[in-house]
Amino acid sequence: MNYDTYKDRVYGCWLGKMIAGNIGGPLEDCRESMDFQSLHEIAPDEMMVNDDLDVQLIWLNVLLEKGWELTSDDLMEAFIAHYPYGPNEYGYGKRNYRRGIKPPLSGTYANEFFMHSMGCPIRAEIWASLFPFYPEKAVEYSYMDGCIDHGSESIYAEQYTAAIECLAFSFTELTVILEYGLTFIPEESRIAGVVSTCLAWYEGGCTWKESVTELHDTYASNDSSISFYNFGVEILALLYGEGKFEETVLLAINGGYDTDCTAATVGAFLGAWKGTEAVPDEWKETIEDRVVTACVNLKTEFHTLSELTDTICSLGCLYDGEKKRIIRNVPEKKDDIFFESGEKAAFITVDYEGLPEIGLHDSCAVLVAVKNNSKDEQYLEVAGREAFEICPEGDTKDIAPGECRRLRFLIKYREASPVVYDTNLFSCKVYGKNGSLQEEACFGLAGKPVWKVTGPFFNPYDFKKVSEEKRRAEEAYFKIPSRKIYRYYNLAEAHNNFVYLDEPYRKEDFSGEGFLDLYRKGRLYEAAEDTVRIDEMFGFGGCCCVYCAQQMYSEREETVQCHIGSTTPYKLWLNGKLIYTQKNSNGYSPYTDVFKMDLKAGENRIVLKLLRYSEGQKFTMVMRETPYELAGRIKTDHAYGVWEEKADEAERG
Repeated sequence: MNYDTYKDRVYGCWLGKMIAGNIGGPLEDCRESMDFQSLHEIAPDEMMVNDDLDVQLIWLNVLLEKGWELTSDDLMEAFIAHYPYGPNEYGYGKRNYRRGIKPPLSGTYANEFFMHSMGCPIRAEIWASLFPFYPEKAVEYSYMDGCIDHGSESIYAEQYTAAIECLAFSFTELTVILEYGLTFIPEESRIAGVVSTCLAWYEGGCTWKESVTELHDTYASNDSSISFYNFGVEILALLYGEGKFEETVLLAINGGYDTDCTAATVGAFLGAWKGTEAVPDEWKETIEDRVVTACVNLKTEFHTLSELTDTICSLGCLYDGEKKRIIRNVPEKKDDIFFESGEKAAFITVDYEGLPEIGLHDSCAVLVAVKNNSKDEQYLEVAGREAFEICPEGDTKDIAPGECRRLRFLIKYREASPVVYDTNLFSCKVYGKNGSLQEEACFGLAGKPVWKVTGPFFNPYDFKKVSEEKRRAEEAYFKIPSRKIYRYYNLAEAHNNFVYLDEPYRKEDFSGEGFLDLYRKGRLYEAAEDTVRIDEMFGFGGCCCVYCAQQMYSEREETVQCHIGSTTPYKLWLNGKLIYTQKNSNGYSPYTDVFKMDLKAGENRIVLKLLRYSEGQKFTMVMRETPYELAGRIKTDHAYGVWEEKADEAERG
């Protein structure tokens, strides 16, 4: 391919992405299909910032600084430093990383709801435009990118998107590109199933409306950014749009849900496939070669699309020049385009045998591998808080030059620990024979939230349906002379429990001694992946209510935004005051309820009254620091009290 053609395709890719994403922005999160007839009905008057572009500008900066050997850690550290927003999977991935939980677990741990969302499939263009003739390389970098804040299926969606955008530089037949792209992701993946199903509907003669309706019924969810449905909308829009920019983008938007992402991705594909001519002139005029971004403090800023394209093409030609030299007539490259890299004296990797979390009575096995790249022997030290015992299983000394040694460390709390910290960071330091520090890495364990649980409580009779007065009038009780015990009113009542949020199953005064009484009498429960599940507390089955008491310690006085996800009704008390009641059961989302909480510096006493109606009950609670919403970080600097003596001393004080 001639350099000018390559450059036109790269420019077209980003031009299509920015324009189409901007048009789709106003309808983002509209969870229904629509029937707009023209893009002019939708398009905003001005260009808006969009994470579909922003995050990829950060990735390009990382590449310029770190070179081809960049890592997932490099990407996440830059993501935290240069992109202040943290909604959904971005926020959970960043939270995990600040806890020391590195990729790929940063993308999945305590991120069940958002791990298969669209945050990483929208970041594929940077890899496709850098490696258009090396789709396997674009797929490799897509994994490195996606795993920082997503799970497997969203990563496959990014890898597939990168692959087909690469193939668009070389192939002319759309169905060939879409089918060939499937060879780059697992055949058994659900994302591969979405592509194959959409192709079958299109080739089977289904209309757009029939296909998108079936897609919605099969793959949509209450998460407007769920990758399966949105990814299918993109495939259908490309197929039914028949290569026409306005028609394709309009179909993507009419599919609803994550409309800025679906529109941006199909716009980018068309630009990579057909170059700048894919985008009608009237839409080119809306952007005027400008780059609008919300990134902060980037070392290399791109004010125009032309600057962005020049940098990407220079890097793409540099890589191609080291490989097959497919791009012809390349201008003389700039001397300052790239980076410097050096060999590390040691390479350290960390993995976990289970989840990256620890509770008061748990032990966690961590696997540390050290590759000695120096000419002298090395030794390894792993250290953390004094609250932990860190026991190596194997020799940490005398790691020979060239040796790769894998060591297992068993970590557990010491018995006297008064608190469980939310964030627990550990250092791995490799020293040379003379004691000089050669290399350092860190890892972390999330502390399981500690609750003291009282219950289960339930009503054996449905007094809401048949009152006590009615039962007495009808003598609906067992004929036992010594006392009257109610008889079950019917078979439904005989084989069920009943539970009500407004019924106090114990005294609900949780100030002072009331909290301490609840805390002392409760059984210890540590919530894996920050999730409270009554099913895990005891073997009791059926409807019930529990009271959960928690001592939560904050480093400072602050107002936080509490995000609660719950499948069932609950009440929440903070420092003796009832602060929130949720009486309905509307299904789970991490944002079932959002409200502010005023935390004291030091101890805060939290009581949760939680119902369970059936299997599958789930409750989560995280707190965002100011300025809340998109930009607020999820709080990670708190701790949970453990010992009753601690509560007694606090009360006496």
